[in-house]
Amino acid sequence: MNLVRAELERLTARRFVRLMVILLLLAFVVTAGTTLASSHQPTAAELSSAQLQAAEQRRNMEDSYQRCLAVKQGSATPRDGDYYPVDCSEVDPAQQDRLPVAADFLTGVFTFAQQARPLLYFLVAFLVLFGFLVAPPTSAPT
Repeated sequence: MNLVRAELERLTARRFVRLMVILLLLAFVVTAGTTLASSHQPTAAELSSAQLQAAEQRRNMEDSYQRCLAVKQGSATPRDGDYYPVDCSEVDPAQQDRLPVAADFLTGVFTFAQQARPLLYFLVAFLVLFGFLVAPPTSAPT
């Protein structure tokens, strides 16, 4: 435990490390600020429009699935330019990983499910850069 405390005291005594911590915190604050500034609470009109678009998308997926089934059964003829997979279950909405939801059609709104991964990558990149700059150099064996 004394070794950990000694290493922490050594790191905090260095001005470069303190400067890097301040810059790292500043970068996080700027990132959070720009994310919050570029986001807004959706209005009722935006929300209803997004819900309608999501419902329309799900309806189109269901129509495509039903048309695929009809073509495979021979009760409908394929239209030019339409793609029908060998197995219609590939386009079955019930078997999709994720169906369209209203959040997919909201622009300028912070949606955690969509924006968490890029923000996490940003955080990891800054932490790796911080570790690279602050870590003491290792000596190569001779």
